[in-house]
Amino acid sequence: MARFLAGLFRIYVPGVAGFTLFGLLLLLGLGQKKAWARKAVPIFALLGLAQLVQVNYGANPAVPRAFFTYRPPVLSKFSGQPGSYRFDAQPRNATVTADTKDFQGFVSFEAVPEVAGLPSIAQGAFQQKLVLGAGSMLEGVEGSLNLDIERSLPPFLYDGWIYMLKQAPETLHLDCLLGRANVKYIIRARRRDSSGSRLLGEVFNGSPKPSYLYEDLYFLPRAYVAGTAIFTTSPLETLSRMASPDYDALENVIIAVEPGNSSAVRGSGPAGQVEITERRPSRVTMKADLACPGYVVLLDRYDSNWHATIDGREVRVLRANQLFRAVYAGPGQHVIMFYFRQRGLLAGMFISALTLAGLMGLFLCDPGLI
Repeated sequence: MARFLAGLFRIYVPGVAGFTLFGLLLLLGLGQKKAWARKAVPIFALLGLAQLVQVNYGANPAVPRAFFTYRPPVLSKFSGQPGSYRFDAQPRNATVTADTKDFQGFVSFEAVPEVAGLPSIAQGAFQQKLVLGAGSMLEGVEGSLNLDIERSLPPFLYDGWIYMLKQAPETLHLDCLLGRANVKYIIRARRRDSSGSRLLGEVFNGSPKPSYLYEDLYFLPRAYVAGTAIFTTSPLETLSRMASPDYDALENVIIAVEPGNSSAVRGSGPAGQVEITERRPSRVTMKADLACPGYVVLLDRYDSNWHATIDGREVRVLRANQLFRAVYAGPGQHVIMFYFRQRGLLAGMFISALTLAGLMGLFLCDPGLI
């Protein structure tokens, strides 16, 4: 804390003192109606903006720049295009008793010059960064953690997490479920081998005892075409199927509607191929080539505000595999686009425009009314 305050003092106090004196002089000149004071006001504002830019650009008195540019060694073991896979960093058990030998609770960063001498609170944040538990998007990879402090996420997401944390029979089933959620790599605080994953090596986490990196052998690509659809609204049935090693996830999709409320398909082989050609936060474009009718599945989170078009025609977006989204498509080549648009946005804009027009009309008719 003392170092942090000293850094703040060194960086900010000289500039604040200078601007305070200049501001007092300027106020004195304005009070005396001096011409130079009026001309100096915009100059004073521009100098203030320049000072803010100069001080804050690349400067952080709490931590060195290397804190943000450091690349965890585990990234060298990841392969694949960014955005084509996820990782899952499973935290250690936070419950520590007097009889627990929790060596990962002892953080030692002597081997990492970038964080040597940092206060303990900053070292804790850096330890999460080492195992990609936080700040992962800055490293070009995507995690599977949902942070929901206000408990505002839809129930179907909680059903998935509850199953993984409490209901999965064993590690193999957890590996199956994670892999079918596009998780390619798993980082575990303790070694837990299963036939569903392959140990790649140890992960340095800043403590005397390492974490472990696994490759999920049930990994599914971010997008695929399913020739067979299963219909159920039961979260437990859906998640149990996806967690079963015998389930053919690449040929099937589980749609969260009652049977008869969406097109039924049942194929006997690969239904087609799909390729993501553009991926942005609010839009995903794909090219699909289907040999027979099927569902194009995108393993990105479902939300009712996501819409889709096939060859420019609006189609229904369905919740697939409990957490994700899919659209029904016929045989042939298609361009499929998912785009995010808040429901009710157009109606809200229309109402706001009418309100603004009404207020302007009242003002023109009688300015005293507004």
